[in-house]
Amino acid sequence: MSQVARHYGVLREYLASYIQSGQGRGRISAKDRLNRLPPDQFLDVSTDLVDEIERRNANNKDVPFLPVRPDLVPKRNQARQKMATLPVDKFKELAYGIFKEIERRQPEILADYNA
Repeated sequence: MSQVARHYGVLREYLASYIQSGQGRGRISAKDRLNRLPPDQFLDVSTDLVDEIERRNANNKDVPFLPVRPDLVPKRNQARQKMATLPVDKFKELAYGIFKEIERRQPEILADYNA
């Protein structure tokens, strides 16, 4: 399974009730920016988002944000930490935008899940 396919699965599970309720329709505020990201940067954002979902799901109050990774540039580490400050509704909007962008960029992943 590719890294993006794994991200799609995590996002699909995380957003299940959000998608089912129809909350995501028409609310992708960052859609144009996501469309313009080159593949490597999109993968970075997707990876960081999934890491943040897993951190939130762990519900560990001792870890208020993703830890700094020395292998990443400071700007990316700052973005990873800032993601933790997003309110749940804004975070889900971002997650939904990434989810839909994966479907747009790699429709074969969606086809695999619908098979």
